[in-house]
Amino acid sequence: MGKQWVYLVVGVVMLTLASSGSAAELAHRWSFNGDLKDSVGGKDAVIVEEGANDAILSDTEVTMTGGDKAESDYVDLPDHVLSDLGSTVTFEAWATHLGVQTWSRVFAFGTSTAEHMTMSWCTGTNINTDHVEFFDPDPSTNSRLDNTNSPYELGVPWHIVVVFEPGLMTWYSAPAGSDDLGPAKGSFEIVDVARLNDTNCWLGRSHYGDGTANASYDECRLWVGALSQAEREKLHDLGPDRVEATLALNPSPQDRATDVAHDAILTWEPGDYAAAHDVYLGTVLDDVAEASRSNPLGALVSQGQPGTAFASEDLEFGQTYYWRIDEVNAPPSNTIFTGEVWSFTVEPYLYPIENVAVTASTTSAAGEGPERVVDGSGLSPNGQHSNNQAHMWLGNATTGQTVWIQFDFGKTYKLMDMRLWNYNMAFEAWLGLSAKDVTIEYTSGGTDWTTLGDFVLPQGPAVATYEGTVLDLEGIAAQALRINIHSNYGTQKSYGLSEVRFSYLPVQAREPEPADGATEVALDTLLDWRGGRQAALHELYLGTEADALALVDAVAETWYNPGGLNLGTTYYWQVNEVNETATPSVWEGDRWSFSTQSYLAVDDFESYTDEGGALIYEAWVDGYNINDNGSQVGHDSAPYAERSTVHGGRQSMPFYYNNTGGVTKSEAVLTLDAAQDWTQMGAERLVAYFSGDYDNAAVQLYLSVKGTRVDYAGSVASLQTPAWKQWDIDLASLGAAARNVKTLTLGVSGIGTGVLYVDDVRLYRVASAQPEPPVDPGTNDLVAQYDFENNLNDATGNGYDGTSPWALVYTDAPGSYGQAISFAGEGDYVELPVGSLVDSLTDCTIATLVNFNDTGVAWGRVFDFGSGNTNGYMLLAPRSSGGPIWFAITPTGGSAELIVTGSETLPTGWHHVAVVVASASMTAGIYVDGVLVGEGPIDTLPTDLGVTTQNWLGRSQYEVDAYFNGALDDFRIYRRALSGPEIRYLAGER
Repeated sequence: MGKQWVYLVVGVVMLTLASSGSAAELAHRWSFNGDLKDSVGGKDAVIVEEGANDAILSDTEVTMTGGDKAESDYVDLPDHVLSDLGSTVTFEAWATHLGVQTWSRVFAFGTSTAEHMTMSWCTGTNINTDHVEFFDPDPSTNSRLDNTNSPYELGVPWHIVVVFEPGLMTWYSAPAGSDDLGPAKGSFEIVDVARLNDTNCWLGRSHYGDGTANASYDECRLWVGALSQAEREKLHDLGPDRVEATLALNPSPQDRATDVAHDAILTWEPGDYAAAHDVYLGTVLDDVAEASRSNPLGALVSQGQPGTAFASEDLEFGQTYYWRIDEVNAPPSNTIFTGEVWSFTVEPYLYPIENVAVTASTTSAAGEGPERVVDGSGLSPNGQHSNNQAHMWLGNATTGQTVWIQFDFGKTYKLMDMRLWNYNMAFEAWLGLSAKDVTIEYTSGGTDWTTLGDFVLPQGPAVATYEGTVLDLEGIAAQALRINIHSNYGTQKSYGLSEVRFSYLPVQAREPEPADGATEVALDTLLDWRGGRQAALHELYLGTEADALALVDAVAETWYNPGGLNLGTTYYWQVNEVNETATPSVWEGDRWSFSTQSYLAVDDFESYTDEGGALIYEAWVDGYNINDNGSQVGHDSAPYAERSTVHGGRQSMPFYYNNTGGVTKSEAVLTLDAAQDWTQMGAERLVAYFSGDYDNAAVQLYLSVKGTRVDYAGSVASLQTPAWKQWDIDLASLGAAARNVKTLTLGVSGIGTGVLYVDDVRLYRVASAQPEPPVDPGTNDLVAQYDFENNLNDATGNGYDGTSPWALVYTDAPGSYGQAISFAGEGDYVELPVGSLVDSLTDCTIATLVNFNDTGVAWGRVFDFGSGNTNGYMLLAPRSSGGPIWFAITPTGGSAELIVTGSETLPTGWHHVAVVVASASMTAGIYVDGVLVGEGPIDTLPTDLGVTTQNWLGRSQYEVDAYFNGALDDFRIYRRALSGPEIRYLAGER
């Protein structure tokens, strides 16, 4: 580890984060780099062994294999390690979820199920949701939230930060490789964490009977104080195993890298205050770790260099090297910060050929075919072969038959040697079946064969420690090699070999960057590759047609700047290695491909904060204090950007318009830092995404560049629904203005008020395909409809009028929908007489407008049609216990439910929701605002439920479940599975 600044505070060793104005001090740190020690506070962790499911400590992390709580090891931190730090504490972890276990924990601090603080990787076994809770002995103070962190994708390292302040718990999470940790994912009120009785402080284990996590932990830390935003982001950038900004980081080659190019250049990112760098490099770990300017130990290879790259001219093939970068501050301090020791291993001089195909001219007994010669059977890791006949090839020949065995490599290699283990069974000395006189020939093109020479192969020694023979292949260029066997060491016409291995010199270009098949490659990318050995020049071919590549340059370096790449384009490239003094003089490379990024962001609205200088309305200047401009950008209070209704990322721009009192337009203007040519790099389309609101006035949306206005050509109804719409603009329609863009204006003209959400303004060469136009589903298959115009009547005339034992409340529906029915979540519900209708439905669509007052309570029902919780039913819940919207259908009870969920809870506010059951595909799908958010298989259809007796809006078949809190309108049942375009029509698109 690097140098640490330490001092004593209240008996606990503290490490201050190296940044100005630091608010937090490191109290405990478990890096799990080969041990469980607390390197700062001395509170070492232990692995508690519970059974067969082990926790495994490696050089870099601790991993729990997870499973049943009673059989699974976990990591135990010392008692009261959290509460002893006071009322303001930050917990930080770098961890990876590896496999789903029921309610598995990221961590848990507490004493029992009644008193604990915990975070779960998943809710139940639902990997798409998570869970956070804080329980105090006083139930009135308990808090819990689901589905706040992004789903913890398996195998992806995450950075997790939890801040405890008096009365408040706030948490943050993001993939370790992401650019930012970002804003808080959730928070709630808690009691003072200092009063938590945390006698059980666990990683991966629950205070309940839940499964133990299958997860790995790279590092965990506890800080006294609340990490500030700047500190959180700095630590996120530094990654695990680093807390100081003074040290070098991100070494290339990466620490412990193998197969590193022998001419690799060592690079690193400098510490924040480094003015110069001392480079230590050597093959002895202790020398590199202990060397200094005063005692270099032969490892100080560069002192006080200004740059962050070092090229060594004598890296040896196959050698492991250790290196260290000390960061040197500028005068007058000239402080030297000793860096961490990293290592890498240089590529071998020769490589083995993998996946060799083998055939032979002779027949073999079962299990003794020619494939035995290349499958490694009987070969030990140190290269010794057994004398077990089952591990060898033996071919039987007839009189006069030519005996051969052929090895096909798949492509041409420069072969340097062949290691051969002859036939080696225990009785070889008496039988003499080893191949003796042979001729070796090869082909580089697959047709014409060239003789390498005649050889006499040594007989197999019939011992279990046979080390084989190496034959020099003289660097031949071969795609296939054949061994023609003329005789053996006995009299039988059977010939055998045990194993054959080939080594080649890598003379072709390899390891392309971008990797072959890479997508979303940056337009300014450099083409890079590992050069073939002995190449004097590298001929680079590049083009957009795979079979028509053009030579663009011959370069001495193993990189090339293609320049001028276009958006959304697939490129093919190939590097041929040239050396006129060698034979062959050209080694053709493989053909690789990559696809460039599909768009450039004009504004993705992610960079705006609630602080001066980065406010959204400072960038998009609205109509504030402008009499004839009715626009307002941003909400009235922080957060000013919208964080619930988003198209991509975590933020969008709220654009309010108020064209009243003589005002006829609302505009917001974005001024770019410098004029831009939007037609460069092949861009042809300007795309913006927007979402509306049912209460919006019908106005004309437009964009304007340098006075050239382009109106949105879609229906006005697009502005009056919350679904995200793609607005696709041909840059040609902007004329010359598109080549010199300094400002972009968003506006609406017309009379009325409303709000739009705008996100992801982008430039494309080829924009994403637009969805099919909406289609009116008609009324032929509409079998029940409830408009809730102050009554529960079925508007179809089919007589399915609803009833309720409650005095129902009606409220205003959005836009032109009139009245809606309101549910308080306090026992009020509607009963529909649709039991016989449900019994008749094989396919169906149930659609409605929903205004969900999400109070955090799960399992309220939009609808639940069934005959009790132990009989058949189908239901739609806007929030499940795991969070996401949830549809289920079952012929019996809960244990037989077939479930389809979306990715998140139904948002608050008015949204259109539809459930589609299709018998042809035996699937069910959930649509929100006309977009399919979840789909899955089912084995039960509505008709399988029979004549249902409890068909409710707002109420569950389960008495313990909550009643629905919100409002419904335009509730419809169709006798068929509507299409996506038809559902979008119902959602308001016209």
